[in-house]
Amino acid sequence: MIEFLGQQRRNRAYIVTQSAKIAVGGICAAAALMAAGMAQAHASGSPVIIGPDPNLPTMPIGANAIESPTGFDVALEARIPSRCELGRGADIDFGELTGGLSAIAHLGLECNVPFDLNIRATKGGLTHNSKPTGEGPFSGRLAYGLDIDVPVLAPAERLMSGRYESRQLLSGVTLSSVDAIAKGGAVLRFKTQAPEGAGLLAGEYSESIILTIAPRM
Repeated sequence: MIEFLGQQRRNRAYIVTQSAKIAVGGICAAAALMAAGMAQAHASGSPVIIGPDPNLPTMPIGANAIESPTGFDVALEARIPSRCELGRGADIDFGELTGGLSAIAHLGLECNVPFDLNIRATKGGLTHNSKPTGEGPFSGRLAYGLDIDVPVLAPAERLMSGRYESRQLLSGVTLSSVDAIAKGGAVLRFKTQAPEGAGLLAGEYSESIILTIAPRM
C-alpha cells in the first residue's frame, strides 16, 4: 500500500517522512505490497526399455519406475516454483505542494509467470484530512496523474503501460502482462494537476494507493 501524507501551511508543503515511504508533492508514499502464487513445470520422458539380455545392468524398482516384462518405464519429473514479488519504494520530496509538479518512483517487481497488477486509490486525489470538500473558495482535494511502465518479456521485450487520472483509480485498474513475464522493476510517474477554485485549503492532505500483484497461472 502506498500512503500519501503531507501538510500545507502558508501555501507550502512540509513532508512527513517515515521508513520505506515515498513523499510526492508534500505526500509520503509507503509501499506494502502483496505477492502470491505457485506454478510448476512437468516433464515426462519417453519409456525406456531395458532387457531382456541378462548381461545388461538392472535398475531397482523406485517410486517412478514401473516394472514390465521387458524392462522399466522411467518417468521424469521436475518443478519450478513461481516467484512473484513487489519491492519497496523510496522517498521523494516535492517541496511546495501545488499543481504541475512531477516525480518518479522506481518499484522493484519480479515475476517469472504471467501476472496481473492491480492499482487502486482510496480517495482519488490528495485530500484534506478534515475538510475533503474544501472551504469557501479553497479546494480540499488536489488531483494527480499516474503513469506506470513495466518492462516484460514475451519472449521479445516490450512495455506494459498504464496512464491514469487519480479519480480513475478509485474503482481500481488492472494491468495484465497477458503471456509475458516481468523483466525488471516498474517505473511510476506522478504529476499533480492544477488546484480547483482559489487554491488549496491549508491543512493536512492524504491519499492511499494499493498495488496488488497476482500470478495468472
